[in-house]
Amino acid sequence: MGTATHATPPARPAEGELQGGKGGSCAPAADPAHRPLLFDWSQATHGDLRLLASALRRRWPVPPNLPTLAIRAALEARDPTRTIAAAWVLIRADEANLEAGG
Repeated sequence: MGTATHATPPARPAEGELQGGKGGSCAPAADPAHRPLLFDWSQATHGDLRLLASALRRRWPVPPNLPTLAIRAALEARDPTRTIAAAWVLIRADEANLEAGG
């Protein structure tokens, strides 16, 4: 039988150096407060609003103006289901603000 040859694995990246998968190197995560919004919140569904309320409840980082945009869009749509979900976003945002304030 022949001997198998293996390619030498690539060197490990230095501490703090970026490493990517199939798409190549990836950018570091930006501060959520300054990251541009990649989703049009005027078209947010009931599920999108519930996800946002859940993120607020879990104290995940959320851009500061995002709840306001989502609530405004849901109220302008005049859809009862989205309005209720927007109310939960408002409640969760208020809870997060009260907890952060003291």
